[in-house]
Amino acid sequence: MKCQQVRWRLWIPLVIVVATVLAYLNTFANPFIFDDELIIVNNPDLHRLRVGIAARWLVNLTFKINYATGQLRVADYHAANLLIHVVAALVLYGVVRRTLRLPRVGDAWKRHGDMLAGVVAVLWAVHPLQTQSITYICQRYESMMGLCYLATLFTFVRGVQAAGQRRAAAWYGLSVVVCLLGMGTKEPMVTAPLVILLYDVLIAAPSPRAALRERGLVHVGLWLTVGVFALLEMQMFCVVGQRGQGVTLAITPLSYLLTQMQVIPHYLRLSVVPYPLCFDYAWPLVSDWTEAVVPGFVLVGLGLVTLWLFLRRRPESFLGLWFFCILAPTSSVVPVPDAAYEYRMYLPLAAVLSLVVLGVYRLLYSRIIENRPLSVVGMAAVAALVMGGITMTVQRNRVYRSALTVWADVVRARPENLRGRLNFSSALLTVGRDVEAEREARTVAEQLAHCTTLSAEDIPAWGRTAQESDLYRDARHYAIAHNYLGIACIKRGDTSTAESHFAEAVRLLPQFEDAARNLRQVRSK
Repeated sequence: MKCQQVRWRLWIPLVIVVATVLAYLNTFANPFIFDDELIIVNNPDLHRLRVGIAARWLVNLTFKINYATGQLRVADYHAANLLIHVVAALVLYGVVRRTLRLPRVGDAWKRHGDMLAGVVAVLWAVHPLQTQSITYICQRYESMMGLCYLATLFTFVRGVQAAGQRRAAAWYGLSVVVCLLGMGTKEPMVTAPLVILLYDVLIAAPSPRAALRERGLVHVGLWLTVGVFALLEMQMFCVVGQRGQGVTLAITPLSYLLTQMQVIPHYLRLSVVPYPLCFDYAWPLVSDWTEAVVPGFVLVGLGLVTLWLFLRRRPESFLGLWFFCILAPTSSVVPVPDAAYEYRMYLPLAAVLSLVVLGVYRLLYSRIIENRPLSVVGMAAVAALVMGGITMTVQRNRVYRSALTVWADVVRARPENLRGRLNFSSALLTVGRDVEAEREARTVAEQLAHCTTLSAEDIPAWGRTAQESDLYRDARHYAIAHNYLGIACIKRGDTSTAESHFAEAVRLLPQFEDAARNLRQVRSK
């Protein structure tokens, strides 16, 4: 029996690594796209290997190391993203494996604990929903935050299970250090001290009082890292404010919450059926509560079940709390510029998959133990799911092979996304498909025809209310559409029509520098 356990402990991590590498091996030639240009390619600060302590400094440091060792060799950036994801999957395996051995979890999981942890980790690693966090290079922010989050929990669990106070103290100290480093990755990391406290109360300790008595100082140390996070975020807000930019939408928390009642059930559906995926949803904000009734009913139901299990101190409630806590910074009541992005499910997906895998195992526990053929069928089903995940992830990665394919996919998935259509038009112009580019830009301009009756004085620079922000967004999209129409006209030699398009863009948005420059160039000829 002991030899068998050693064998599984050797093979399972290898399977996780091989499966993950196979899923992302075709990403290495994919170029920098969209925000990669702003964050990496055209960011002179990242081209200097200098450590500056600021918001997201740890991830920025890895970008600087990439640049110092290989300039803008894109394969190096993809390799680093893949390495982070592989290590995160292995750490997730360690977290689940060790959790299933804790006394409060119960003896039912011990016989196949290593295998169950491996299934959760490998399905999480090759799930197509993860592609935006791995293949989209600048979303290393999300995957590295996930790695630090998992590593904080893993080292905490090692401390709980350590033999001797000195070894336990070393693991707990490492947990605090990793949590502190994680505060320099991305905002959801701020929930790590709370989630680890919940883990201790629900799973690790025999009682809440015992958790605070035995590890009170550890939790204090973890919570102190939140103060460091707050200082880093305040610094970022000051810089953004000095530049005259905003980081939140001018909408009410209630409106954003109603929107998330549509978005989060969509995330859950993609966790089970990952199709169709979309790079940029431009999810419309919900202002009428009736639009969120049906998905909100599902979401509130899940929340109430989680709360009921938590009050009964059931260990499985931790999965629901993990899911909701990690999504809370971006998917609750604090408005952020975009309501939905798939990379936000990088860590919450682990809770969903754990619930599914452990739930199915629990349902079939007695039959699996007593029926070896059923175990073989189960392993075959897992293998099929892993191969299916690898295949779908490989296919999804092909969407990222150029800006053109990314935005074409967005338009197919979300034809009402005007921002996506404009980016698609820009990509078409870049590759010389001017007729198609003009058609996409004209579609946007026609859908925003109400902007023709507006003047520049009607458009606020940044809305104080949701309506003003929507108006600014529409005016900006309208102006960009006319700018692209003008470029398309120039390419076919129609400079007079091009001039009218550029003039219309500048009329409504005088601060639109690209359109103003194009207008000056046309008039100078």
